[in-house]
Amino acid sequence: MSKRILRISLITFFFIIVLCIYNVVNANEIDSVNIVIEITEDGIAHVQEEWQATLDEGSELKHSFNNLGKSQIINFKVKDEHDNEFTLDNNWNSNLDLESKKNKCGMKTTASGVDLFWGIGEYASNAYFLEYDITNFVVDLPDGNQMINFEFFQKNREEIRHVGINILSGELLFKDIAEVWGYGYDNGLCQINAIGEIYFSSLGKLEPQESVQIIARFNSGSFPKVTTKLDHNFDFYYREIFGGEDILVGNKKVVLLVLICIFTGLIIFIILLAISKGKKPNKK
Repeated sequence: MSKRILRISLITFFFIIVLCIYNVVNANEIDSVNIVIEITEDGIAHVQEEWQATLDEGSELKHSFNNLGKSQIINFKVKDEHDNEFTLDNNWNSNLDLESKKNKCGMKTTASGVDLFWGIGEYASNAYFLEYDITNFVVDLPDGNQMINFEFFQKNREEIRHVGINILSGELLFKDIAEVWGYGYDNGLCQINAIGEIYFSSLGKLEPQESVQIIARFNSGSFPKVTTKLDHNFDFYYREIFGGEDILVGNKKVVLLVLICIFTGLIIFIILLAISKGKKPNKK
């Protein structure tokens, strides 16, 4: 009896292992999402996303946005790697099957924002190209600054192996007029790059429990046709994200530290010089 129980236990264990391996192998994988954002003078963002994915299950992909504030997402379009433009379905139904969603896309308003959907088409390694606009992407603030404050990826979604974001605006060089910070992830780089674009890159995977939020401050009038104005100064929105953390980060914080060290060193030098001059030589 004991041998029979042992045999059944081993067989059961074997099937559990096989099932686990099957689920891991057949899980969808989002290999990369690369986003390029062009900002117009009136603060509207034209967004292009490229998704590379290896898909073995399900019937759709989605990109969710929450806490849009005064922004809206409009003009949503999707194409595949064969340049087939998807049909926009204004009554998107996530319960439909794979074939019913093929070459179709849609939007659904949620309690906290909006979801963008598109059918995956076939189980394979696929590429999808999304386009949409974000209104009021840049806003004016009472302190004279202009601001971007946008969460590009929410928590509780699929793991993404790599995320890249580039934000630009024609010939405008952000390195001369802006500061930028990133939030929500453990390993990533958010900065203004050498050619003056706002740049984000995940250093490794973007895990489901991580998000990507970018907040940027621009000099007054950087986007001269912006008309939407929020109620608070930049510091308010910065501290909403980072808490009470000092807003002087990055290069400015380093510069401030260097200046403090120089000033302190200069004072010590003057004191030592005064002490040395005040000493009288000993008479023999």
